[in-house]
Amino acid sequence: MKRGRIIQILLMAILISGASIFYFGNVGAQEKDIAALETEGEAWTGKKEQGAKKAADRIAIPGFESLTLKADTKEQAVNFYNPEQNVCYFKLTLSVGETTLWESKLIEPGYGIYNIELNQPLSAGEYPEAVLKYECYTIEETPSPLNGSEIECLLLVI
Repeated sequence: MKRGRIIQILLMAILISGASIFYFGNVGAQEKDIAALETEGEAWTGKKEQGAKKAADRIAIPGFESLTLKADTKEQAVNFYNPEQNVCYFKLTLSVGETTLWESKLIEPGYGIYNIELNQPLSAGEYPEAVLKYECYTIEETPSPLNGSEIECLLLVI
């Protein structure tokens, strides 16, 4: 009877160890993917909001009613930025429908991106289904995902 109990305890310990190794091995792989993202951007020189304070419980996300891009070229001038009062990284993705046009690396607070290269050129026209997606990550050695936002906007290509 005592021997059966010892075998049960050993099997339970092996099962828990195996589950722990599997779980923590997969979590580490996900964190490495996020950590592998490099930061980009330059010091943002746009209009600074007066009185803006850092707030760990709030993330300031710039909104756009419309974005204007040049037709038939991948190189574009933009003004995407992470407000300096934020205490998180931004990762931005610009898409139209199911098509991803551009994706940034991590952008530090107080930094912006002024020039991007689209994955494909766009024809002139209006694209009402454009989305600028903000993914937010903690500022740590291994960034962790936070809340984000998807801004629907009109994409004007001229």
